[in-house]
Amino acid sequence: MLGAMAVAFTSCDTENNENNEIETPNARVQINAVLDGDTTGIYAVNQLRIVAEQTHTVSSTSLNPNRTFSMLLAETPENVLRTISDFMTENFTVSDANVRWAWSANGVQAFSTSDGSFNVADRVGTFWNELEVGQSDGEFAITREIYIYVDRNVTIVGEYEHEDLGFDEIWNVDLRAGWNRVFFSEGEDVIGEFEEFITESIPGLTWIFIQAPPSQGGASLMNTNLENAQDRVRERARETRERGIRKR
Repeated sequence: MLGAMAVAFTSCDTENNENNEIETPNARVQINAVLDGDTTGIYAVNQLRIVAEQTHTVSSTSLNPNRTFSMLLAETPENVLRTISDFMTENFTVSDANVRWAWSANGVQAFSTSDGSFNVADRVGTFWNELEVGQSDGEFAITREIYIYVDRNVTIVGEYEHEDLGFDEIWNVDLRAGWNRVFFSEGEDVIGEFEEFITESIPGLTWIFIQAPPSQGGASLMNTNLENAQDRVRERARETRERGIRKR
């Protein structure tokens, strides 16, 4: 079980956390989206939701007739907060090991109903703010905007090589107490496949709508890799820490 695992950290005390004090969570994320590209299936969208930890709605709205929407992430998802030690190993430098956090890595989920239910059949697609980059030499990357809540300021820096799965996981984030935009990239470069989480803004992302295949009853909401990103971070925390780490 995750909660029972002993995890080692490189931790740095600051004036704000040396007494385990929590900063007032006041960081918010304002989303003002203008859709681009194919909008097939968008007619079925009745409600948009941002969901923390796949179970807790933290913001909802309706799609405007001109294919725009606005959302504010401000609520504290107290019921789904997890300790960061469930996720991180000693390969990452975490400035405050006491921080609790929650992810919303599902994009903006689109439902055909507005009753707040999570019925799979009511899910019609996902709105993503994303950027795809491809190179002639075979290098490529797709970047998507996700959201992470933390109950105090924290920085996470480091790298872990998933030997069995064949990719490197890289973190370089500076999270403020409250909600934060995080840019998740996955792709392949001259070294190999990678997944990267950063908070430094990436220009050029555009909002698109991805319709859920009817054959899957709306279940295919998320990119098949990104939908498991958080699970892979948890799985990495379970893996033996004696593995060799290949530096990029």
